[in-house]
Amino acid sequence: MKISTTERPTAAMFYEVVVCALGKLTDFQPYVGVPLEDVRDEALRLAGIDLENPPWPLKDSSSKKRDGLYRVIHRAWYCQTRRHQYDACCAKPLTIGLDEIEDKILRLLKLTEWDVYDLQRGHPKATARARAKKKRAEESLTEKQQIRYEKLKAKRRELTAKYKRQWALTARGAQRARFQLKKLKGKSDGRG
Repeated sequence: MKISTTERPTAAMFYEVVVCALGKLTDFQPYVGVPLEDVRDEALRLAGIDLENPPWPLKDSSSKKRDGLYRVIHRAWYCQTRRHQYDACCAKPLTIGLDEIEDKILRLLKLTEWDVYDLQRGHPKATARARAKKKRAEESLTEKQQIRYEKLKAKRRELTAKYKRQWALTARGAQRARFQLKKLKGKSDGRG
């Protein structure tokens, strides 16, 4: 798949390419982690961009610029982890076991999914309310619960460090990657 080099690079240009790159690197297996550096380089190769002489800078020289290819690839991956592009997510950060630990922490603190949403992306007032609720819950833990809470937080830090910068496909993403790669190969053979 050739990406047009005449216009500013955007994440939308790389949606399919990122999924294909992840599929290729994981042999179309879901929930297999790949370092983000490998995915970025493979996605750029699939897009037909020469890494030695790229049409745009690989990295942004300023935080105000948005043209760095690595940043655009990361944004394309981020969009695949949300419901921006398709009816189901195609990619995800690799976090084996982290969801269970998060659930245990939520149950221990008696926080709801809405509280978590408010903590992460909510309105400032809702975020402040959720933080206050979390702080009250942490202060009301018994000594035994406090020890368990500290162990869970340590385990969460350990897993986060282990899987940091690892990208993976979901089951739907693996199917989509296989389909998209066949489509891309068909185009490159002159049949598309």
